[in-house]
Amino acid sequence: MPKTNRRFVAMIMGVIILLIAGILLIVYITTNSQTKKETKEMLQVFANAYDINGFPKGIDGPLGAPPATPGMSHLYEVSTFYAVSFDSDGNVKEYFNDNPTTFSDSDLVEYAKSLLDQGDTYYRGENVTALITYGDDYTLVTMMDTAVTDSTITHLVINMLVYGAVAIVLVFILSFGLAKWVMRPAEKGYERQKQFISDAGHELKTPISAIGANIAVLKKDIGDNRWLDNISYENDRMFSLVCQMLDLARIESQKTEMTEVNFSSLCEAEVLPFEAAAYEQNVDFTYMIESEIVVMGNENFLKKLVGVLIENGISHCKIPGKVRVELKKKNSKTIFFVSNTGDFIPESERAHMFERFYKSDESRAEDKGHYGLGLSIAKAIVDEMGAKIHIECKDGLVSFIVEI
Repeated sequence: MPKTNRRFVAMIMGVIILLIAGILLIVYITTNSQTKKETKEMLQVFANAYDINGFPKGIDGPLGAPPATPGMSHLYEVSTFYAVSFDSDGNVKEYFNDNPTTFSDSDLVEYAKSLLDQGDTYYRGENVTALITYGDDYTLVTMMDTAVTDSTITHLVINMLVYGAVAIVLVFILSFGLAKWVMRPAEKGYERQKQFISDAGHELKTPISAIGANIAVLKKDIGDNRWLDNISYENDRMFSLVCQMLDLARIESQKTEMTEVNFSSLCEAEVLPFEAAAYEQNVDFTYMIESEIVVMGNENFLKKLVGVLIENGISHCKIPGKVRVELKKKNSKTIFFVSNTGDFIPESERAHMFERFYKSDESRAEDKGHYGLGLSIAKAIVDEMGAKIHIECKDGLVSFIVEI
């Protein structure tokens, strides 16, 4: 599967995983919030009943009106409550501990005092939820045993994690297979397109070479002729275009072998031939290359990348102007960039600069033998290496920046 398709599948999978995780999180939050709300309401009902009737006389005693929320009456009746009432001086007035609990009477009183010291009116701890209310002459600490509820929430979380993970794996398998099936026609069309470009390029090189040979023979027979000059010029342009098409097809179709490459030495060797070209075009050409920078890549492709970007920088530089080439190490990344005093590239246009046959300035590109494939070749090389390339325009400079 091509890298573009793999990225598409990875993006879809990321969205699905986030969606499933979001749904599970919403289920947990809403369930936990509802449980908390119901527990707090039942504690409040018990506290209100105490304000009217005091503590119930035994387990089966009346506890006042049932909760207002429909369906909660049964939950209220079967829930386990215990409470401690304090007077205005903080002394224990009475306590309710008739139901079987994990607290002894003394432990219950001490626990209630510790809750008062915390200063909160609502407390939710391990297996216990408490509500503190204030009357005219008393402070009531009402507690409810939530061991069953907490255990249910814990099992809910565990089940969500387990079944959520299973669901993600199943969705991944299904999505991967479905994506391959959906993308197969596009993938086949893409492969046919690359094969066509490669085959057409190879087939065109023969007649182009033949035309060039015939032009040379005719020039010997009839001498200088402006029509022959035009034919020769267009033939050279065609040959350059075919070579770029073959380069692009080769980069996209070959399985790239990655090795350690001394990028510093490679850049120094590639930069030198351009000094003369820059001098002829009245371009101030400077470069700064840090030594001993090694990257994982394909040496031939890296040479092509450096050459394409430098040639592009010189060709599109304002005259007189300047071109700067720089290679440096920044944290864990290797940064290579070519900047020139070129025309400002709008933000909306930068994304299209790496598309095939895209030319922002048609007449200028044709005058200098550009066909909109150079940057496409650079982008293909960068993608093959898993690197990034982008354009920056600031301070009158246009920079093509590669991050490896």
